[in-house]
Amino acid sequence: AKLWSSDDPRLAARALWMLARIDSLGEKYIAKALQSQSSDLRITAIRAARMIKLAPEKFIDPLLDDADTQVRRELA
Repeated sequence: AKLWSSDDPRLAARALWMLARIDSLGEKYIAKALQSQSSDLRITAIRAARMIKLAPEKFIDPLLDDADTQVRRELA
């Protein structure tokens, strides 16, 4: 969990990828990452949500108007 709280978005993204695979924690960390200021972390959260087969309505709607075009592209 130390990597998750890292100031380095790459380390946080790596931590998210691993935490998302833990049944009891995955959805919680994905939800936090979807609200991150880092677009890279939001993109990783979208990919992780798909990986664990999270219901799309849980993560798509809040990001449809995301300021970052790469995040919106990832939703397509």
